[in-house]
Amino acid sequence: KRVARSHYVLGVVGLVVLTVAVSTLVEFQWKVTAAGVLHRDEHDLTAYFGYYYAGLYLLTGLLQVFLTGRLLQRFGPIAGLAVFPIALLVASFGVLTVASQRLLLASVTLAKGCDAFKRSLHDPAIQLLYLRLPKAFRRQAIALVTGVSKPLAEAAVAVAIFCLAPLLDVNVLSLLIVLLIVGWLSLLVVKRQQYRG
Repeated sequence: KRVARSHYVLGVVGLVVLTVAVSTLVEFQWKVTAAGVLHRDEHDLTAYFGYYYAGLYLLTGLLQVFLTGRLLQRFGPIAGLAVFPIALLVASFGVLTVASQRLLLASVTLAKGCDAFKRSLHDPAIQLLYLRLPKAFRRQAIALVTGVSKPLAEAAVAVAIFCLAPLLDVNVLSLLIVLLIVGWLSLLVVKRQQYRG
């Protein structure tokens, strides 16, 4: 109960829930677009996803080796938390402005490719936020975030996608993603004040 009443921990919960919600929507948008543009051709889809994941893992590794430690050490975890949503916001605006199907696939691939920032900066920065908590309180906070809030958010977004899938075209999804990211960045501003305080 004490953990659930902590504004600091609730801020972390909010960040994780918004991260899960936006990431899940971006992934759904990406997979639906890829299947549509590539006409569900198994060979093309296999090659496309193979190249994507190879590039993602390479970029993530490079970021972790050359950027993560330096950025987090110099600017702190809040800067690390901001890179992922800002990159997604820019990519989502790109999705809204393209006209052709091939450019649309490139735009949603770029948006999904922002996962490299999630893995290399966002996730380590979340771990740094826990360090400000006393040890016993930290364990309870981690349990609340990763054991309760994160799976519930994943389930809620999955059910929403399942129920609303016929209504969710690429533009509607992009608008929803942009709105969620604006809320996410607003929460980051509040979290920045809490972290400094």
